[in-house]
Amino acid sequence: MNYGLPINEYDPNLTFGYYGGKFLPFQMGHLSCIIKAASLVDVLFVVVGYDEAYE
Repeated sequence: MNYGLPINEYDPNLTFGYYGGKFLPFQMGHLSCIIKAASLVDVLFVVVGYDEAYE
């Protein structure tokens, strides 16, 4: 899996953000939020979580 650049290799002048969730099931509302979040920052990390004990 490609995790991208190590965080210290990004330009320090960039703004960063993250959007996290389970996305189970993935919905168009999730996509809408991701697109909106991406428009607010230079680099957006989408963090997908999973809790095996909960599932």
